[in-house]
Amino acid sequence: MRPGPWGRSLFAPVTFEWARHGTQAWRQAWQAGLGERAPAEQLGATPLLMQPRLVQRLNERAQALTAWLHAQRGLWQRPDDPPMDVISADLALVLDPGDAEGWDLRWVEFQAFTSVGATMDWLHELAVHQWPETAALDPHGTGLSAGAWAQAWRTWVSGGHPADQVRVLEHQPQAQRTRWDFVALAQRHGWALIEPDELQPGPEGLRCRASGQPVAALLNRLVPNHYPGRDSDHWAAVQRQEGVHWHSAPALFERVHKGLMPAWHAQDPTQRVEAADATDWESLGLPPEALVLKPCLGFGGEAVALSPDRTTLRDRARRAAPGTWIVQALHRALPVLEASDGVPLALELRLILDPSDPAAPICRSRLGRLRRLEHGGLSSARAWQGLPGQGQALLLSPYPAQA
Repeated sequence: MRPGPWGRSLFAPVTFEWARHGTQAWRQAWQAGLGERAPAEQLGATPLLMQPRLVQRLNERAQALTAWLHAQRGLWQRPDDPPMDVISADLALVLDPGDAEGWDLRWVEFQAFTSVGATMDWLHELAVHQWPETAALDPHGTGLSAGAWAQAWRTWVSGGHPADQVRVLEHQPQAQRTRWDFVALAQRHGWALIEPDELQPGPEGLRCRASGQPVAALLNRLVPNHYPGRDSDHWAAVQRQEGVHWHSAPALFERVHKGLMPAWHAQDPTQRVEAADATDWESLGLPPEALVLKPCLGFGGEAVALSPDRTTLRDRARRAAPGTWIVQALHRALPVLEASDGVPLALELRLILDPSDPAAPICRSRLGRLRRLEHGGLSSARAWQGLPGQGQALLLSPYPAQA
């Protein structure tokens, strides 16, 4: 992997030295730890050490998002909703001729759903074996040492409950694309998987149906609209059960998501959200080929259509209920790196945020996704195909200077 036209302005030179050696061993160590749970999403060639300007812009975007969500609670908050405790926010690096540096970040989406922080911690540990200097770099953006980060993450997710009373909630976990994260959660935190129908709500609290073990905290990884039992009395009772600490509560997944982006676009043009409800797609003033069509509750690139034709957009505008589909402006992806076969690579960045303080959101972890640019400079959300360069990326930055 080599720096693309913009690589050296975004990443420290050592990034490209790392890419010259150790990458195969790093990938093999991850695969060995996973065993038969091979990832559908492969690992990128090297960690990426971000330049300060990129880190600064990411932090600015995170603060703007959480401030807006808190200010606009009326758009999503319901009386019985739990507090919003996590936002996974995705941004893309794009070409921007109007910016003084020629590049910028654009919003892809956000959802009140947790992501793969435990895996990022594991990948940093594996990276240290191949590139010892990465031990002195921050893999999460928190400024915390590895041990302090693990404790902070564990407390945030579990509410401080003991590991044997914490469960990771998922439906058909071994069929999920990111099933490898369950390995990291179990190995690094001791949290076991459970399916919804294995939970027994009741007057004495939530318990495991088979063992009777109490369940005090649930890390939700279940996408509600993909769960066949989502309309059942049992699922409703599980969510109503008192005394349970939820992380990434299902109700918030259904309330806080990219379907709010059109309102943000209308209220704060400085963020360049450039989104509209699909029922009002013409309000962006862009031709169909300059748009992307997305379902508001879609997940992992589900049903995303790049450059839909006018007939499709008009049909969606006529049939879709407001708030169920959006359109966004397509952006020219920034060719940040170059794969071993010469194909340029674009980068999307995910921030896993604790939004409890709107003025100072905490970045609990982060990751990157490298995508090949083979379609006129556009990057799509389609699943990985195992081609050179594409895959997850560990994002690193220097620890903040101590006062």
